[in-house]
Amino acid sequence: MFTINRLFKPIIFVMCVLFIFLALSSVSAANHDFTTFNTTEQFQSVINNDNDNDLVISFDDGEYVDWGQLNISRNATIVGKNRGGAKFTTSSGGTLFNINATNVKIINLTISGYTTAIKSNCSDLTISDNNITTSGVSINLSSSGSANPITGVVIKDNIIKSSISDFYRGAVSLFGKSDDKTVFDVLFSGNNIIGVFSGVYLGGGSYDSPVSSANLVFENNNITGTLGYGVYLYASSSNNTNITFANNNITGTSGYGVYLSAYSSNNTNVTFANNNITGTSGNGVYLAASISNNTNITFANNNITGTSGNGVYLSASISNNTNVTFANNNITGRSGYGVDLSAYSSNNANITFANNNITGTSNNGVLLSAYSSNNTNVTFANNNITGTSGNGVSLSADRSNNTNITFANNNITGTSSYGVYLSASISNNTNVTFTNNNITGTDASGVYLSADSSNNTI
Repeated sequence: MFTINRLFKPIIFVMCVLFIFLALSSVSAANHDFTTFNTTEQFQSVINNDNDNDLVISFDDGEYVDWGQLNISRNATIVGKNRGGAKFTTSSGGTLFNINATNVKIINLTISGYTTAIKSNCSDLTISDNNITTSGVSINLSSSGSANPITGVVIKDNIIKSSISDFYRGAVSLFGKSDDKTVFDVLFSGNNIIGVFSGVYLGGGSYDSPVSSANLVFENNNITGTLGYGVYLYASSSNNTNITFANNNITGTSGYGVYLSAYSSNNTNVTFANNNITGTSGNGVYLAASISNNTNITFANNNITGTSGNGVYLSASISNNTNVTFANNNITGRSGYGVDLSAYSSNNANITFANNNITGTSNNGVLLSAYSSNNTNVTFANNNITGTSGNGVSLSADRSNNTNITFANNNITGTSSYGVYLSASISNNTNVTFTNNNITGTDASGVYLSADSSNNTI
């Protein structure tokens, strides 16, 4: 019978420990601590010459004055030891971080005086917990086209302020190629962003130069465009999927709160939820989605105000519009409509207004233009809708096939005109229903229904 030598087990144990050590050591990591006595050249030398698998460069608190451009050509984590303590300042402009590699993290830094703080053309970038003030685009993400999409980018918990006032630029700008539909996949979370023309811009950087977007998420941000838009996304003639605005405060001081230009596109899952959005000199939200296939466009639990325009202007004409929902919102158009939904010459299925407070101070509460269309399941339920200087609700559905148009449990007032104005002439109208509503037209009828030259089942 074979007997194991009493020294054999210890030898096996030592060999296992050695094997584990060698396996762990094959994944090497380097840590470099920098102080204000270090230089741009020393930093660049570490980036260029360190061959470890992971690289962490930490900065002590202090003033890092007039550092030149840092070219990041490998994966690295660049971090201040305390948020805001490491201060990179200059009066010379230029770019501080020029990133040409994936898996880069910029954390806990204060950057001021540069034209651009961070410029990158690569994916898997994290920018978090920084204080950034620049004269140009603070964070510049650019792509050469669909072969080089920008994905896996996280921009969170930063304070970002840019004084750039050029059109088609923002404090944070995502630039792509219009002729090769770049796709951007970016999370904006917990930031305070102020730009002059716009807080956040997505596009090709010039007039009529849209790009595409997928999984573009804005959550828990404060975003302001002081002379233009809070957020400007130019994504027409594209495939746009999963664009989400949630729990943000967004203001366009001299323009729209949010302007999403997505016409001639396939737009799926566009959601505005739990936001406070204001367009001080224009619409609160302007979503241009005409000549498109629009599926699952949702406004829920928002406070939206257009001080000098509409609360929400959704342009979706000559389109296939499926599942367009306004629910639990407070929407005001102080110099226009509360909601202006333009969906004429379209196939419209499942357009729902439920549990909203909607006011058009200088016009209709809701204007729904759905004429020359196939309109199925248009529902107004449990809303408070007021048109202070117009109709409460104006629904234009002439020359259409209208099936299942329902008003139920609403309080609707047209202070200077009709409560509800429904024009459905020269149409096939089936199941037009009013149930349990309080409808008032202060200077006209509560309900005005025009359905002449039609086949009507009411």
